[in-house]
Amino acid sequence: MPINSFDNYVLNWKPNKDEIGTPIYRSLALLMEADIKSGKLLANTKLPPQRELADYLDLNHSTITKAYKICERKGLIHAVIGNGTFVSPNANIPSSIVNQDDTAIADMGMVLPFFKHNHVIKEIAREVLKRPLSEKLFEYSNPLGSYSQRMVGADWVSQFGVDCSADNMIIEAGAQNALAITLSSLFSPGDKIATDPYTYPNLIALAGMLHIQLVAVKSDDQGMLPNELDSICSIEGIQGIYVMTSCNNPTTTALSEQRIKDISYIAKKYQLLIVEDDAFAFLRKKKAIPFCALLPEQTVYISSLSKSICAGIRVAYMHFPQKYFIKLEEGCYNINIKAPSLNVEVMTEIIRIGVAKKLAQEKRKMAISRNRLYSKIFPSAPCELESYYQWLQLPEGCSGRSFEELMMEKKIKVFGAERFSVGESTKSNAIRIATCSPTTEEQLEFGLLEIKNVL
Repeated sequence: MPINSFDNYVLNWKPNKDEIGTPIYRSLALLMEADIKSGKLLANTKLPPQRELADYLDLNHSTITKAYKICERKGLIHAVIGNGTFVSPNANIPSSIVNQDDTAIADMGMVLPFFKHNHVIKEIAREVLKRPLSEKLFEYSNPLGSYSQRMVGADWVSQFGVDCSADNMIIEAGAQNALAITLSSLFSPGDKIATDPYTYPNLIALAGMLHIQLVAVKSDDQGMLPNELDSICSIEGIQGIYVMTSCNNPTTTALSEQRIKDISYIAKKYQLLIVEDDAFAFLRKKKAIPFCALLPEQTVYISSLSKSICAGIRVAYMHFPQKYFIKLEEGCYNINIKAPSLNVEVMTEIIRIGVAKKLAQEKRKMAISRNRLYSKIFPSAPCELESYYQWLQLPEGCSGRSFEELMMEKKIKVFGAERFSVGESTKSNAIRIATCSPTTEEQLEFGLLEIKNVL
């Protein structure tokens, strides 16, 4: 009998032996996943060394290794060289951000991109429906978008420095669906994608569903560090990079032009596929050269219109190298998450008549006004004026999750750092504050003052 197989042997995680089925490694992985998601295994908990767990369960070491590897691919756990394996910081924290809280006095959790211009969208939609044969918009149509619609999309995206045409563009039902098509079509389970230590939470959830592992790369105030990316690529075997070029969600970091060039060099060196999510490019007066301009044959560029024009219509443009057209087209047909024809036609008309740029400019002005108020209340905190949200550091020892829960007791909603954390990014004393989301500046001021008072 193994020396540590007795029941009272101390391990940080001990699965119920009676619940282990076959194949054993997969059953163990499911038991670990269940304990993580239920909160029995908390974030950052150190897991038992694989050999000790194998000895306790009287199993081969390779069986435990396979189980750990499954959970690692799902983003539930991560290994730290020389220190062991830990539960990921966001593993048992809701990462998908979908619901607006109607009970909140000031909801600064979800990024709600100013709805005051929706009456303009309504009038344009009404005019579109008055056109002859508009009833055909309620029929099945090309899931990629019509050629003329994609031409308008290519014109819109060109303002952000992207040289594209209708031939290598697909219209999707928002950035999240564009990401789903990209990851499921161009990556495989077990692949690794490099990201910032804090990144878009819906990407984290999506990668977990597709069993794609996100690998955090250290960053600074200019973005992902190229030397760190180079080092990780040489060790980990990375297949891609996910970047939010103009405004990282949640940290507000905008990549400098030099940083974009340096990362592009590393991406070319290792032939990495870059997934460039540039939803907030419209907020930046000074626009950097996008990755797809430097590495057009290695970049999928996603430009969502939800934040810049209308959140409810759900339209995004996806520009990509022609060599990926068949795979992405198959993904669109197989997953069948096309943007509704009416939505696409309304958004096409909004862009075609020039209203889209006016709406984006108005929303940019409103965002700057909100962030000036934030800077007035938190004068010593970094503030990015051209952003829909702010990243506020909390005192040492105060986690984002605990502060989020504390503010919810006061009906103030913010999101803690843990929702955005990837891999071993354990420093969680920060919150994201969506300054765009309260209905009025008075509501925003009230919420910010409440946060300041608690701090």
